[in-house]
Order: sequence, then C-alpha cells, then structure tokens
Amino acid sequence: MRLRFASAAVVSACLAFLLAGCASRAGEAPVVTNRVIVVTTEFRGATALELESEVTLPLEHTLGALPGEPVVNSTSRDGQSIVTLQFPPDHDLDRAKKAVTEAVASAATQLPVGADSPAVTFIAGDAWPGIWLTLATEERMSAELVAAAQHVRQRVMLIPHVSQARVFGGQRPELHVRCDPEKMVAYAVSLADTLKAIEQSTKAEPLTSEILSNIVLAVQDGISVRIRDVADVRDGLEAPLSRAWLDGRPTVAIGVYVEGESAGETLQRIRSDLPQIQGALPQQVAVSLTSGPHPASHGGLLVELLAPPGTEVSMLRKLADQLERRMRPLAASSVFSVWTRDNDDMVRLLLHAKEGVTDEAALRAALRRESLPGVRIRVAQIPHGPAAWKPRSDVQLALMGPDRHQLALWSTAVARRLADAGYPDVVDETPATMTDLSLKPHHDLMERFGVDPQSIAQFMAAATHGFRVSEPTNERPAVRVFLHAETTRQELASLPIPAGDSLVPLRTLVEIRRVARPDRLYRRNMRPVVRITAALPPDGGLQLSEAALRLAEESGRELKLSDEYFVERH
Repeated sequence: MRLRFASAAVVSACLAFLLAGCASRAGEAPVVTNRVIVVTTEFRGATALELESEVTLPLEHTLGALPGEPVVNSTSRDGQSIVTLQFPPDHDLDRAKKAVTEAVASAATQLPVGADSPAVTFIAGDAWPGIWLTLATEERMSAELVAAAQHVRQRVMLIPHVSQARVFGGQRPELHVRCDPEKMVAYAVSLADTLKAIEQSTKAEPLTSEILSNIVLAVQDGISVRIRDVADVRDGLEAPLSRAWLDGRPTVAIGVYVEGESAGETLQRIRSDLPQIQGALPQQVAVSLTSGPHPASHGGLLVELLAPPGTEVSMLRKLADQLERRMRPLAASSVFSVWTRDNDDMVRLLLHAKEGVTDEAALRAALRRESLPGVRIRVAQIPHGPAAWKPRSDVQLALMGPDRHQLALWSTAVARRLADAGYPDVVDETPATMTDLSLKPHHDLMERFGVDPQSIAQFMAAATHGFRVSEPTNERPAVRVFLHAETTRQELASLPIPAGDSLVPLRTLVEIRRVARPDRLYRRNMRPVVRITAALPPDGGLQLSEAALRLAEESGRELKLSDEYFVERH
C-alpha cells in the first residue's frame, strides 16, 4: 500500500463525459521503424500519476522536439517511467543517439529529487533480442554470476552487427536502512539528514553494513549519533526489474539485439567466441548459447503469457511453470523464459521445437488454454534460416483522446466488438485500478496542536521509508529511497505525531480515506492512449486490419465522442 499525503481534498481524475461525433485518423500511414531508443527512469515510491506529471511529461516534451519526428510512446507506472522513441529506418541513428543523450542529460537536471538519472538504451533492429546466452552455477544466484554476465555483455557488444545486449535476471547485493521514527525524533535527526550523510560517504573500502551503521549523522553534547542509533541496517538484494529461467531454474541471461539482416552471421561469431568468453569467467560459471536463429535450427516457438494487470511475479512464475511442463515434450532442447518489468509484466517463453513441431496448432493443443483462466496466450513461430523471428500478424490499435475515463469506456466497447467479430486473443490494455490511502489535514486542529503539514509529512516519511544503498558510482554509493512497510489504514491512523511536548495519533490531525488510482498510464505522441491488440485469423491480412479500424471508429460514434478522440495503428 502506498501512502500519499495531500494538503487539500483529493480530486477525482475522472472528467465529465464529452459529447459529439468521433473523428478518425486511421487513414494516416503508420510509421514503420526498426530504430528504437528507450529512456528509462526509476523513481521508487512514486505513483504512476506522479511519474507521468513529474518525469514522463518533461521528458516527452524535450524528446518529442528532436529532429527526425520520432514517434514517442510512454508508460508511467509505480516507480518507473519508460519513454520510447521510434525513428524511421532512414534516419541517422548515430545523430539520434547523440541528440537523445544530450537532451536527456539536460532534462535530468529538472527531474524531482529522488528520481534516478534516466538510462538510455539504443536498439537498432528487432524490439526484442533474437539471440540469448545464459549463465549458470551449481550454487544459487550470486553477485558473482551477475558480475560475470556484465563481463559477457561487454564482450558481446564488441561483435559486429550487435546493436545492444541486455542482462536479464539476477539480483545485486545492497544494504537496506530501515528508519525508526521515534528514535529519529529522540535524537533530532531527520530523514533528509540520514540521506545526506549516506550520499556524502566516500570511503574507499567496499561499503558494508558495519561501515554504513557507523556513519555519523550528528554530534550532540560531544556524543556522535550514528545511523545504527536511529535505523536498522541489513544486508539485502536489489528489487529485480527482470528475471530469467532455464527449464524453470533461475538463471542470468544476456539478450542480444542484432542490427539489420545479420542474425545468422552474428550467431556464428558468438558461437566461435564462446570458448574465449568462457575462459575469462570464473571456473564455476558456465555460459551457453540458449537460443538464436540459424540455418541448422528446426525453427522454434515463442509464447507470450499475459497475466491480468498487477499480477505478482511469483504468480506469473507459477503460470509459466504450467506452460513449460506442457511445452517440454515439444522442445528439442531447453525451454527458456524471461520476465521484464518494462514489458508490462509479461512472461515470454522460448523453445527450439522438435522436428515437425513448428506450428501454432500443435502448441495450442498442448497448452490447453482453458486450464489457465484469466491468462492470455499469444504464440509466434520462429522461422528456419537466418532471419530473426517475427511475431504472428496482429492488428494493434491506439485509441487516443483527452479523458482516460472515456478512453476506458471506448476500449471496452472496441474489445467486445472485435471479439464478437471473430478476432482471436483480443487484449485490452486499459490500466488496472489500485487503492491508496490519502490524507486531508484538519487545519484548525493542526493549528491548535502547533503542528504543520510539512512536519507530519517528514515524520510519516521516517515511519514508512528507508534507503537502499548499492554499489558506489564515481566513488559515491547509489542511494534510493523506498517504502519499507505495508501500512494499513488502522496502523497509519495510530501513528504518533510529535505535538509540542506530547504525541498525538495521526487520526486526530487528518482525515484518512481510500482513493482509487491507475497502476500505470500510457501515452502516445503526447496524448493519453489505450492500446488494443488482436490476432488476425490465419487467413487474415490488410483487409481484416482495416476492418478492425472501422469497428473502432463505429464504436466511437456510438459513444458520441468528440473529434478529440481518434484511433490509429500502434
């Protein structure tokens, strides 16, 4: 549960319904692109709404003005902003890289305190890796394995035609600092004091829990107040943004993006370099080529598992395990799967199929979709030969307009019309709704007790926040604030707040209520958007894709939407 402090009443995000006719821009030709630049910003503790207004929108306005007229898509979700720029195939990617890097560096200075510096990733070619390497040890996941994966990534990046390589899975060690609000009040130490002391720590030796515990926060009456006096310091692991499995066992994987039509050539180079790559790794770490398109392959199958929004990763893993058990009899080797947070909580399973198992029908029969309620499954075939795999034919619609409530009504209607028309696997990506606690101050009572909103906010921050401290960067530790407690409404109401020489429960000073908010927000070219994806039937083509657009337009007219609402291909 995330806590949100507000100085005024919570205003509903739903605007009044807009009435009139629906215009369409479906006739505009979609931008075809294979040059993608992704800007990812972590801001732990912030909601999707805060991410959109404080991080995503400033980045969009800066990046959308770059030369080349890129298509700008964004996802704002709790703790993370992802802005994707798609440039036309004939655009100079080197110039685009330079322009984006400079623009992001400039925009980063305007981002809120607590947000990480944006990370820029360049992808020329497929939007998903076509070649995979995996690393394993006999022991459980370790920092050594993650470090080895970074070494392999650096070696692979030197191979011609490799545009990008990403590490998936693994968790690096970090230190967790859990603040005790009563002790912080007793020692007159604030959350900001603690954060500043950690960030200013420049010790040359590796930062350990013991060293961190002994950092001095203040000196009072000749006695040093250290972090251990006001907080609990523990060894921990960073929150994963991706996970990878090989036959159901955790692994660390390197996904390799290949530029142009060079997948087969790149695969052979990686294969020939594997002995040298292996020789540079610790003896107990083994690296292997898990998958990749090449002429000797019998082809393969890609399964995308889309769980309901907000599904926990552990639940996704259980569902993936069920799929893997059904897929293994079809596989010529291992079944590889990966989950990434920046792919909307989707698990992708990849296998090399046995001879003769190269179509959707065989896999769908084995998966028995009816045994996995609430989960959508999409299947793509990996072809023979050196060409990278391509997903099966889909129609992807982007419904855009100013009011997200109206977009949700429209997307529900469109999804129903597409399903009734016989389009398989219709996926409505309208954001799910979550419940938060919001606080409205009683200003008269706060004045009577001599308490101001800022002091309440600071005390709540100490009670519910802590710090994650990871590997030093430029001789300074990387420090991130995080929520370390799931606080219920009753616990929050009883939280003691300093008021003069006494403590009063928070419920005396504020009204606590539950509010609904989206778990993520999508935008396309500066406008709110809801995406809908539907597979085209086996005999479908451009005609059925156009028919889907017309169905969406008809649904908009039936809802009497204004000309500010339109649909186009995503």
